[in-house]
Amino acid sequence: MSGANVTKRVLKSSVAVAAAGVLVFVPLDASLETSSAFAQSGTRTGETTARRSSDPIDIRIGANPAFTRIEFAGVIGRRARVRQDGRQIIVRLASTAAPDISRLRVDPPKGVTKVETRAVTGGTELVLTLSEGAEAGTGAADGAVWLNIRPQGALATSADGAQAAANVRVPVAVSRENGRTTLNFAWSSPVAAAVFRRGNAVWAVFDTKGRMEIKTGEGDGVRWASGPDYTVVRIDAAAGQQVSARTEGSSWIVSLGSGTAGETVEIVRDDEIKASLAAQMAGARRTIWLTDPMSGDRMAVVPALGPVKGVQIGRRSVDAHILPTAQGVAVEAFADDVTVETTPDRVVISRRGGLKLSSPDVALSAAAMPMIDAPKAARYPSLIQTQWGQTGTMGFAARHRELQTAATEEMARATEDPKTGTHARMAYARFLVGSGLHYEAIGLLNALIEQTPGMLGVAEVRGLRGAARASIGRLAEAETDFTSGALAGDPAARIWQGYIASQQSDWATARRMFSAGASAVDTFPAEWRARFATAHALAALETADKQGPKELLDYVFALPAVPAPDRLAARLVQAKLLEQEGQKDRALAIYKAASHAGMQDIATTAKLGAVRLSLGKGTMTADQAARELEQLKWRWRGDGVELAVIQSLGELYLSQGRYREALTTLKTPGARIANLPGGSKLQADLDRAFRALFLEGAADGLQPVQALALFFDFRELTPVGADGDEMVRRLARRLIDVDLLDQAAELLKYQAENRL
Repeated sequence: MSGANVTKRVLKSSVAVAAAGVLVFVPLDASLETSSAFAQSGTRTGETTARRSSDPIDIRIGANPAFTRIEFAGVIGRRARVRQDGRQIIVRLASTAAPDISRLRVDPPKGVTKVETRAVTGGTELVLTLSEGAEAGTGAADGAVWLNIRPQGALATSADGAQAAANVRVPVAVSRENGRTTLNFAWSSPVAAAVFRRGNAVWAVFDTKGRMEIKTGEGDGVRWASGPDYTVVRIDAAAGQQVSARTEGSSWIVSLGSGTAGETVEIVRDDEIKASLAAQMAGARRTIWLTDPMSGDRMAVVPALGPVKGVQIGRRSVDAHILPTAQGVAVEAFADDVTVETTPDRVVISRRGGLKLSSPDVALSAAAMPMIDAPKAARYPSLIQTQWGQTGTMGFAARHRELQTAATEEMARATEDPKTGTHARMAYARFLVGSGLHYEAIGLLNALIEQTPGMLGVAEVRGLRGAARASIGRLAEAETDFTSGALAGDPAARIWQGYIASQQSDWATARRMFSAGASAVDTFPAEWRARFATAHALAALETADKQGPKELLDYVFALPAVPAPDRLAARLVQAKLLEQEGQKDRALAIYKAASHAGMQDIATTAKLGAVRLSLGKGTMTADQAARELEQLKWRWRGDGVELAVIQSLGELYLSQGRYREALTTLKTPGARIANLPGGSKLQADLDRAFRALFLEGAADGLQPVQALALFFDFRELTPVGADGDEMVRRLARRLIDVDLLDQAAELLKYQAENRL
């Protein structure tokens, strides 16, 4: 049996899989032919579309009684171009290596009489000759270019086509403004909906089959698919972007980047018959089972009628994950026998023998609470609470000993019985984080994860460890915690991500994340609110926001009991704002006052600002500024403050023509700069200075021997390629002009042996 026939049989057998909800998404503004083709083929080729090939050219073939579908996928295949010349369909592939079509030649797909390849300039063309009475349609979806080959007129007369024409037409209006996207689905009558985020996409599932209609060009990043009695819309969404839903009459409005939460759907444990999780949700209609075509994950979605109601914080067990939603309920099933039963006001998640709810997750654990008055979990998993570190009348030592003893005893019990709860250890971790003992908290949480690996999926564990890591400057490790799926619905985690992005000079990401977590910022202690607002103000300043920085700084200065270092950090941002507004005298006064602070990072930053302004005003000479900056270079090491000093000093030396000092200074951080905020910019400055010297003529004023010595001392900065060759040739000409022939020959020898 030929390979083509085998492929056809496999794809025909995927009908049962597609009936369970495997989706093939099409663009929301797809043409009528593309959408109709989807209506015919969506239940037959979903399995093929769901997989992603790593082959450059991946040709897939499927067939049913109505039509034959051929897909071209892979990094080259998905860029294929299709045209028709009479009865020939010509597929141009941008590769001179022809794909293997030997089996297609032996057994052509239905509707095709002959398949051949031919070489053309810059690529290969695959030529398919259609049978008499056959026609073809083409399009692109989900990383593949497809051909549908069918009898002439079949599109308009097939049962699938008739069904598609009978679908409810749903106008979709899209508006985009200030980073917010709103989609208005104007259904003609009320329908139930579920709206939730999954990965980098927002899903909207409606319990009625419909045809989405939108003006061409407005549906970028939006795809839709319809099943037998439901419709799914998938919207690309940036990480951390807030999602909300609301109803207006029979219309559903989905907003990305704005909106407010509706009524909260509570997930509770229900052991009346067997271990289950249940949710009270008025207006629940039915359960729709879907399979994500991108990952193959199986999930159940329960749409509900308005008003809006959703799951604010997701819940996870060994068997299933209840996702955070803006509307309705969505459940990822980890076991094949997970069931999601729906009544008009109740959703029950269970499995044949009951869910395994004795997982390490505190919210799902049946273990008893310890007897001590332990610190309680915060509203959000990534939130720090002031009261966690409070010791009352017993004092720190006694309080610490009490919590530590309880945690140690619990860990010993867990060694014997894996079902032992984690309440004492989590309470101790909260106390450590609340007391500022972040290294100790990280060690405790790491030990907890090592003993019970399932804790890595618990939201509060990731949130507490991320907060502790961020507090001590382990930004990359903290980012790993805050981007985990367990914290997908936590606005406090978005605040931490904004803070981390600001520390890494990623200003645009910082602003986006701070905005996404705005609802949680006022629940943090005052000192962290001050730090977050200061970081947000700096990000706003760096992105040319004129009003935002002032409002954020006013917020910081109005906070009570803010520690002195945090207040001084806000003053430095205020000085930078005044400097940009032209109030340089006021800015200089703040810099000079802060430069006497006992905190070296703040004092160094302030001194750098004062030197820069004094030099600009002419009250300090370039030599004086260079001496001051040389001292600052050794005053604070290891972060963006050091890089700012080095960059300023390097630019000053270049402006004075002190090229050797400039290059030496810019090289000072060495390999460490790649991992520091602003490190790539400093490396770019170093490369640009070397190019200016030896490619743009800045070193022409040096004696040839000086230029040669400077070049050899920093020759590792020579760019690769033609620019580097030109540098060597220019320097060799200068040496020849002054009869330094041996030195010129040495320079050119490498070029002659390796480059020419």
